[in-house]
Amino acid sequence: MDFGAGDLASPYPIPHECKAEKKITLSEYAKQIKAIKTRLGAALGAVIIKAPRKNVSDAYVMLTLREWRAILPTIAAHLDEIEARLHAE
Repeated sequence: MDFGAGDLASPYPIPHECKAEKKITLSEYAKQIKAIKTRLGAALGAVIIKAPRKNVSDAYVMLTLREWRAILPTIAAHLDEIEARLHAE
């Protein structure tokens, strides 16, 4: 795995950068994922931020507003399936 391309580059074609720090600096994370997306030619990228003293499943996901707006119609179209998956966990 190419960690210079994001911490999690598969199984999805969206690079993910993972952070677990005491101080959360969104502006730095945004710069880092933007550079990764540019290097990979990726349209989307996400930063996964583990909240201090919380379980990983309670981590935050950071996307740009542009990315969120682009994927929102797809999410809305599959909302029933998404809700079923969330309730199954």
